[in-house]
Amino acid sequence: MDSPERREEIAAYIDKVNAELAKRRKRVLELEKELSDLQMQVEEAGTKIRRGVGDAAVAAASASFMASVGKRRKLLDEQLGEARSDVQRAEDRLRTATQEMDQLN
Repeated sequence: MDSPERREEIAAYIDKVNAELAKRRKRVLELEKELSDLQMQVEEAGTKIRRGVGDAAVAAASASFMASVGKRRKLLDEQLGEARSDVQRAEDRLRTATQEMDQLN
């Protein structure tokens, strides 16, 4: 394959990886926001729990809430780790393609 065709192929690949990278970075930001929102909910719940100390209904509700938050946080942490790994792999592919393009120029 001659160089102009190869350059076009690599340029198209770089565009594709850049688009993928943008989506993956957006997903990381969404997950980070969701984790932040969850943390705010936990803090708000903690305030309500402190105000309602001694109330059996509050204690039961808070235990249930904290259990569900723990599960959700674990899931979000896993998803965030996967999303960050996806971003890293896409950045690696982009770097490799860019280096190949530089070698052709």
